[in-house]
Amino acid sequence: MAQYSFDKLKNCRDANNRTGYALALGSLHRYVGSLGSGQHLNTSVSILLALAQDATSSLVQSWSLVALSLIADTGGGMFRGYVEPSLNLCLKLLLDTPSANVDVMQCTGKFVSALINTMGPELQLVGAVEGTRTSFLIASIMMLNSSDSLVQAEAISCLQQLHLFTPRHVHLDRLVIRLCVS
Repeated sequence: MAQYSFDKLKNCRDANNRTGYALALGSLHRYVGSLGSGQHLNTSVSILLALAQDATSSLVQSWSLVALSLIADTGGGMFRGYVEPSLNLCLKLLLDTPSANVDVMQCTGKFVSALINTMGPELQLVGAVEGTRTSFLIASIMMLNSSDSLVQAEAISCLQQLHLFTPRHVHLDRLVIRLCVS
């Protein structure tokens, strides 16, 4: 089934079909599990990252991000090697996506949340992970500054998870004050 989806995604240009096959890949990884789908992980992530960058269709972008979220949630440690390129994509989307394109912004937030879960307690370490932690904080703040309440809700979810894994780097007192004022 995974190979069939790969082949169809390479040849298909219709947004609805691409969306369906992208979501099928994410669902396959979710329901087969990380051990059963490990052989297709690299191909799936590569294809979905490429689809998520395709600004010609916000529908394809959104559902590719959802599929990537499913894979990240299921993959756990196996997805760790994809966190950096995925987070870079999320930051790029948050910077480049028009604010009116709420679906892509919201799905980006879900993907950032899944990436935070993938990193887990490793985020509180010192060293190379500091840049990743800072990028997560920046992505969360960017979403928090959105005018859309659904995107802001994703930001709050990300900040809550960051607080869970690295409490000394997230100032919830400032977030609570901001929420009360809004």
